[in-house]
Amino acid sequence: MIKGICIILFALSLIIMGGLTFPSAKEIFEVKEDIEYQERVVENKKEYIEKMHDLSRTRSDYLDKIGKTAVTLPDNPEVPAILSHIENMARENDMIIVNLANFQIEEDDTTVFFDKINFNFTVKGSYPSFRDLLSKIEENERIFQVNSIQIEEDEWLNLFSVNLSAYYYTE
Repeated sequence: MIKGICIILFALSLIIMGGLTFPSAKEIFEVKEDIEYQERVVENKKEYIEKMHDLSRTRSDYLDKIGKTAVTLPDNPEVPAILSHIENMARENDMIIVNLANFQIEEDDTTVFFDKINFNFTVKGSYPSFRDLLSKIEENERIFQVNSIQIEEDEWLNLFSVNLSAYYYTE
């Protein structure tokens, strides 16, 4: 009988020690739920990071397009840059600049997004050189519109008076 009581006490002590040292089913369930929650958080973060990479790639694509637009239609008149650019194009095409400093900024109430600057300049040179200058103006990244051309013929060099407009973005 003592032997039976010892066995029962031993079994009870094992059960009590096991209960104290091993986590309960509730604790195991809570740990399992916490692990599943953390896995979902990690998965959401991976999806978020992937979306951010996609947006970054898309942004890079748009930055290239925006950069081209900024050259074509800048956000300020840039009058000195335009005058310098016209002067350089004329020189590259063997034209002599007679008058370049005449310009007028024109705010147009009918357009919402842009205004224009009218330029009048006069160059002296041959017809082929002037044709090449007009080609350069046409091929330019910046938007130019040739409004009028007046030609005065001379036996050596011709005088070409040009009125053109350049546009710029306004907010």
